[in-house]
Parts: sequence; C-alpha cells; structure tokens
Amino acid sequence: MQSSSPPSSFSETSQSQITVRAPTNIALIKYWGKQDKYFNLPLNSSISLTVDITKFFTETTINFLPTPEIIFYLNNKKAKITNRIQQVINTIKIQAEPKLRHKGLCIISNNNFPTAAGMASSASGLAALTFALAKLYQINLTMEELSAIARLGSGSASRSLFGGLVKWEKGEKHENSTSKNLYEKTYWPELRLLVVVLDSRKKKVSSTDAMMRKSDLLMKRSCEVVPENIKSLEFAFMNKDFPKLCEVVMAESDSLHEVINESGVDYLNENSYRMKAMVNFFNMPTVRSAYTFDAGPNVWILIKKSEVNNFLSLILNHFLIQYDKLDLEENFDQGRFKLLQCYAKRKIERIIETQVSNTGPIIKPILEKL
Repeated sequence: MQSSSPPSSFSETSQSQITVRAPTNIALIKYWGKQDKYFNLPLNSSISLTVDITKFFTETTINFLPTPEIIFYLNNKKAKITNRIQQVINTIKIQAEPKLRHKGLCIISNNNFPTAAGMASSASGLAALTFALAKLYQINLTMEELSAIARLGSGSASRSLFGGLVKWEKGEKHENSTSKNLYEKTYWPELRLLVVVLDSRKKKVSSTDAMMRKSDLLMKRSCEVVPENIKSLEFAFMNKDFPKLCEVVMAESDSLHEVINESGVDYLNENSYRMKAMVNFFNMPTVRSAYTFDAGPNVWILIKKSEVNNFLSLILNHFLIQYDKLDLEENFDQGRFKLLQCYAKRKIERIIETQVSNTGPIIKPILEKL
C-alpha cells in the first residue's frame, strides 16, 4: 500500500536530488485573462514586486526515481499532477540528456503560507519546480527562458524567477512571453509590504476558473486601462514618486476587481472593504500607502518603512489579533499593543511585514549561507 506522506530518507547530498526555495510576488499591475490557454499567454503585460524569500516561499525537493512514475506531494499530502505541472515537466524533460529522460520523479513541495487563498502560492510553487527541474536535468537555459517555461504552469510564476520589480511582457507566442527584472531591491530599499491575512481558507473559485467567466470590461481593461497603468507605474517607480505609485497601484487593483465582480465573483470580504477604507483614511491629506488585492480577500499594503508603525497602529485600533501573529522587522511595543486593542472588535489572522526580495529561486546549500 502506497503511503500518502512524503518519504523522509532522501539524502541531501545526492546528485540525484535538488532542493530549491522560490519566493512569491505581488502584482502591482495585474495579469487577468488569457490570449492562448495552452501556452498560458496573458491578455496583458503585468508588473510585480517579488517578496522577501525568507518570509513567503515554496521549498521544493525533487528526486530521481528508478521507475518512470511521477509522484507529487504538496504540503505533506499526496497530490494530483495537474496538466500544467505535467506541461512544465515535459518541456524541460525533452531537453535533457536521453539517459535522464526515462527516470521518474518524486516532487515534494511545501508552502510556508496559505495555499489557494489568493496569495500567489502557485507563483512560488511553479517557479521552484521549474528552476529545480532545470538544475536537476542539467539544462542550460537563461532565466528569461525559464520564466517562459514557468509560465506554462502558472502565469505569475514567470515573475517569481527574478527579484525586485519585475515585468512580464505578454508577448504573442511562447518564446517571447517572458519576464525580466526592471529594478533591483536596492533601487528603492525603503519599500515595505504589510500583508494582512484576513482569511487563509481556500477560495471557492480559482483564479483560472474566474478568468474564464464572461466580462464585457475585460478587453477594455487589457487593451486600454492596463497599458496606461503600466506607463504611469514605470514612470513613478523610476522617479521614486511614492504618492503617484500608490495611486496607480490602487486604481489597478480596483480595475481588476471591477472585472472580476462583473463576471459574478467577489473575492473580497467585509474586512477587505474595511481595509480599503482604512487605507483611504490613512492617506488623508497625503498619500502614504496603497492597498492591492490579488484574487482573494487578503490585502497587501505598499508602504515606506518610516510609516509602518503608524499604519500598524491604525490596524490594531480596529482589528483584533494575537500578539504572536505579528511578524514584523522590529517588535511592536506590547504596552502600546494592549492599549490599541482595547476597542478592536473584528478578528484578523496575521500581519507580516516584508521587504522586497533581492533574488528569485535559490538552491538550498546557497540559501543556508545567506
């Protein structure tokens, strides 16, 4: 009888095994809609910030097997090999030396943050898988070429192959729908993201399913709204114009969810809308933060390091949270925390402060030296 738990006896030093960690990313300009379903080509280009690899990541270990089967474990449970995962495996495998192609694979993948909750776990997951397979099969490809392969598994995974601010060009065919780094983390080191986990449960409608639903606004968004938002965001980032950057990020998030809502899906919950109102209040009279939502209820707050504690105080005055669920760069004063929580009523799950990542996927021995 086959075990439903992953094997635990694999050698870390074996040449037939590799362990890779990959970061997730948060899209500032969102990808929504497909021009080609098979190659997973998007309707529009997108831009994201890669998140600190020590905060949000997928760690994937892959072993060669003597038999041709492929076994997959996700978060310590045996899982199905989806068509998209199989497509990534096949695309890399066909480029390997003939002696390696017949070997089977055992893939063990674990996320350190909620899966299928609108927090881009597929981005880190497929980026880790693609990078690990290429290294295991000894395929010599550029990171841009690998981003095209990762895209076959998950569109947003294309962007997680790079650190910093990343742009995924929509392209017209498989070979030129690739991602590239626009700016390294060091270009704007003051940037922070506050990730407010409102609901970590698996969402009822997947992003892929939601994209397939009819929306009359979709083409207008992809052809008119997004190109203008990309120009504005790139200009704001280049000039480090934070208020303008925030305005574009929020307008883009709202544009995405307008399209999603028109198709009959609403990923945001009551607390999501309260967080939007809180950001708008915090931004009076000067814009100092931005909210952005992917396809889920959890909110990412773009903010400068100097404003983190000010915004946290506002959250803690309205939302109940356990002190040990604050994952911050510096500890928040416990006395102040207790005082702020006196009148808070609505519960939230977790708040994580993260920097922008300076890297894409990393092989484990290199990671341990960081």
